This record gives sequence, C-alpha cells and structure tokens, in this order.
Amino acid sequence: MAEEFETQERHAAEERFQAEMVELEQQRQEALEAKRSQEETRLVKEKQTVEWKKKTASIRREQRAQVDALRAQLDARDVKLEEHTSHVLALRLERTAISKQGRDATIAANLVRAWDLILVHNRL
Repeated sequence: MAEEFETQERHAAEERFQAEMVELEQQRQEALEAKRSQEETRLVKEKQTVEWKKKTASIRREQRAQVDALRAQLDARDVKLEEHTSHVLALRLERTAISKQGRDATIAANLVRAWDLILVHNRL
C-alpha cells in the first residue's frame, strides 16, 4: 500500500511538474512575444522618427529656398527702386535747374522792363 501511495504521489508530482513546465513554457513564449512586440514597436517608432526628420529637413530646405527666392526678388526690387529713385531725382534736379533758368530769365525781363519804365518816366 505504501508503494502504491508512493507511486501515486510520484505520478501526481510528475503531473504537477509537467503542468508547471507547460505553464513556464507558456509564460516564456508570452514574454518572448511581448519582447518581439516591443521591439517591433520600437523599430516602427524609429522608422517614423527617421521619416519625420527627413520630411522636416525637406520642408526646411524648401522654406529656405523660398525665403532665398523672396530675398532675391526683394533685392531686385530694391535695385529697381534705387534706379527709379535716382532717375526721379535726376529729373527733379533738371526741372529745378530749368525752373531757375526760367526764373532768372523772367527776373531779367522784369528788370529790363523796369529800367525801360524808369527811362520812360525820367523822360517825362
């Protein structure tokens, strides 16, 4: 009877051991799957980060190119504005000179008329 009891106990212990081994293997598999899943998630995030950095760098390059193009346009407009301003100033100087010549001629004509009037008045 003791041998039978010992055999049953041994058999029960082997079954418990097998059940524990199955459970441990299942836990190991779950841990491996969780680790794989975490690794996949990490790789996806790294890939997304790399893509995001590339996209951001591309956008920055495009923005810099646009800013440079706008600066070039502004510089060209500044040159044209400077040329126009210079031309306008030259025209104003020319008109002022012409106006002064006209005033001088008018003043000279008025002085001649005034002299003539004085001479006429003195003859009377």
